[in-house]
Amino acid sequence: MAENGEIKQSVLEWFKSKSHGEKKKWYLMDVVKGLADQYPKKDVRNAVNDCIYEGTLNWFSTGSTNMLVLPEYFKG
Repeated sequence: MAENGEIKQSVLEWFKSKSHGEKKKWYLMDVVKGLADQYPKKDVRNAVNDCIYEGTLNWFSTGSTNMLVLPEYFKG
């Protein structure tokens, strides 16, 4: 079983690798599916929540949709 720190690092690496084009915001399920071959879904969700709590990821809400974004691309 992978440690939470390792999963958080993989989540952040996934975001950095995917956020080079125009798309910077991702749904939680995009992240879970992107790392499904490496980690259990629940562990990825928990790691994403920890990243949000730590400030290494931000929630972006349009009012009807919630997405995740790296802080450097968050325009509050």
